[in-house]
Amino acid sequence: MFLQKSSHLFFCFAYAATQAASAPASSSCVSALQPNYPAPSLAPGYKAQLIATNLTKPRGLTVDSDGQLLVVQQGVGITSLRIHDQGGDCLEVLHKVDVVQNANLTHGIALSGGSRTLYASSAQAVFSWPHDAAKSNASGIGNDLIAVTNKSGGDHITRTLLFAKKQKDTLTVSRGSDSNVDFDSLDLTTGHCQIKSFAVQKDNMSV
Repeated sequence: MFLQKSSHLFFCFAYAATQAASAPASSSCVSALQPNYPAPSLAPGYKAQLIATNLTKPRGLTVDSDGQLLVVQQGVGITSLRIHDQGGDCLEVLHKVDVVQNANLTHGIALSGGSRTLYASSAQAVFSWPHDAAKSNASGIGNDLIAVTNKSGGDHITRTLLFAKKQKDTLTVSRGSDSNVDFDSLDLTTGHCQIKSFAVQKDNMSV
């Protein structure tokens, strides 16, 4: 599980007492980053480690088939982080590369089966790119796949993406409210406060 705070990214994980006794202590992790503010408050049996800084509004997260963490930076694009596990709770970023540069992206991110196609959302659309996990690369400027809405005047601009577990070629898109109180959602034709599903074709680049 990952937690985002400002420009920082935390990794949270379950940590059994028997493992804690044999694993190296956090203080022995030379590469561990230390936040200058209180770490997240966690339930017993969990620990948190700061693994990345100098990010711009990190929002959506997913892991590709090569084990790399893909992070949507709002107003920037998508960055790939290769995480090295040194044992215990000692993690560090070995490699960081920008795979998509698109200042319109806000929050949503998803990968097709096999990580062959990368999806991300702006306030107005869902985009797709051919994705090569081994090379940490997404090709082209992005296919404008789905128009989310033609009307968005509020400050709620995130559009969450998720592939259905049982229907693997079905992409669900959440279009939330325009603001905390959204009377336009009473009109179904606005598309506000709705979750819609789209059948993605076999090439994963069209609906």
